Amino acid sequence: MGERKPNHCTAEGFTPTPKGHNCTGRDEWRNSNEGKPKSHGRESLVWGFTLIEILLVVAIIGLLSSVVLIVYPRAFRKVKDSRVYSGMDQFRTQAFVVYENDESYKDLDCSISGAKCSCSNKVVEALCDEIQGNSDQPFEIWINNDEQGYCAVAHLEGREKFFCVDSSFQATTTDATPNNCKAACESANNCGCE
Repeated sequence: MGERKPNHCTAEGFTPTPKGHNCTGRDEWRNSNEGKPKSHGRESLVWGFTLIEILLVVAIIGLLSSVVLIVYPRAFRKVKDSRVYSGMDQFRTQAFVVYENDESYKDLDCSISGAKCSCSNKVVEALCDEIQGNSDQPFEIWINNDEQGYCAVAHLEGREKFFCVDSSFQATTTDATPNNCKAACESANNCGCE
């Protein structure tokens, strides 16, 4: 069968317990190890993560952050475009209110400098600031010479297109700046987004 390997219970001065799991004797040895986990020959157990586990966690975090960094700018541009759409829709509604009160669109006239608008109508000015703040190109408003029509254009950053609203309640998205909007307002008193 083979010889039985000696352990500290079979050494001199130790007495095996009835179940054979623990030993009694040599009080100094017992007292020095009391309350400590079994160390299997080491002074104490060391708890921690291995290098592979740490590298795996870092790789997963890096992968997730790269996905977020790719998606975030596109989503941010779409949010800005949504604000432009909303602002232009509110601008069109406010233009209708201005026309109903004054029978003219002259209060829509604004001077735009950088990101700041200066308009005679404060509601229009707030809408102009909102649209201008979410567009990377100037927000433009043209009014007919007879003040009976208007055309307003804002750039959509996320789509590289332009959004146009006019006094005939049209709203269109175009690929290029609608120059016909400006030309029609200045020459023919026929502002429109077509």
